[in-house]
Amino acid sequence: MSEERKSTLPATPFGEALHEGAAELRRFARALVGPVSTRTADALVQTATARIAATERLAGDPLERAFAELVRLNRRRVRERGRTGDSTEPGAETERRDQSMAAQISVMPLDERETLLIVSLAGYGYEAAGRILDLPISSVLSRLMRARARLDGVKAGAPPRSGHLRVVK
Repeated sequence: MSEERKSTLPATPFGEALHEGAAELRRFARALVGPVSTRTADALVQTATARIAATERLAGDPLERAFAELVRLNRRRVRERGRTGDSTEPGAETERRDQSMAAQISVMPLDERETLLIVSLAGYGYEAAGRILDLPISSVLSRLMRARARLDGVKAGAPPRSGHLRVVK
């Protein structure tokens, strides 16, 4: 980590917790922004940790609060740029199946991507993910189920299921 980065965090247990979790935050941010750029992800991490460090007096796990701030900052970035991650082009589903797992995650709808990455990449449980994303646990589970269902089609090489109902004559 650069000297400039170290000097921005306070020399307190709070600042140390943020410093120790910086690699996790960067990995999460890079997965969250997808193929946009590592500069964007690093800027999000820098802004999030600076904001959390400035509010050190607030209660709670500093790393969990930093993940929540990263999610909020990325949502704002997406709103400002208009990127939704959804594709409505014909043939997009076929193209998606041929992409790698990382590419598949990067084109997921934002809410599913956030939830999947908080739980699987960052390693938080459902309750903590709900606090980070400011959602009830039922919504976390629903988004996680949809995200995993999308990825199941990628792993097996089979088309994603459109539903479990069939036409009966």
